Amino acid sequence: MSKKQSNDNLEDELDNTRIKLNELTKDMTSQESAEYINRRAREITTEQALQEYHTTLIEVVKRLKNKIVNYSYYLTDFGRKKDGTTPHVFSGSPKFLYNAMQDDVPLADWISQAISNKNPNDVGSRFVI
Repeated sequence: MSKKQSNDNLEDELDNTRIKLNELTKDMTSQESAEYINRRAREITTEQALQEYHTTLIEVVKRLKNKIVNYSYYLTDFGRKKDGTTPHVFSGSPKFLYNAMQDDVPLADWISQAISNKNPNDVGSRFVI
């Protein structure tokens, strides 16, 4: 499915959801109804976006592992927010660099091994299955 088709499908689904939510919220004030509908639409979009991101992550990691000798990764859900998202890059933030840990491997140690050409093990493989 092309990106445009995917976006069109998402827009259609959001429109259908808004229609259904309008039916469910008839008795609410217009302000309450609008807030509820917008909140629910954001939740759906976030869920779908997270699933799409996860699927893409799995595909990209597989391709990289097949094409690049000694490719390794560090994936974590450290710092996960209520909406399911996580910080994208940790190395620029001392808070995350020195506190992030996945599978009993500190991020700082993994990065140290990677830049020392010690071929660190993959970390966070549960996120790509």
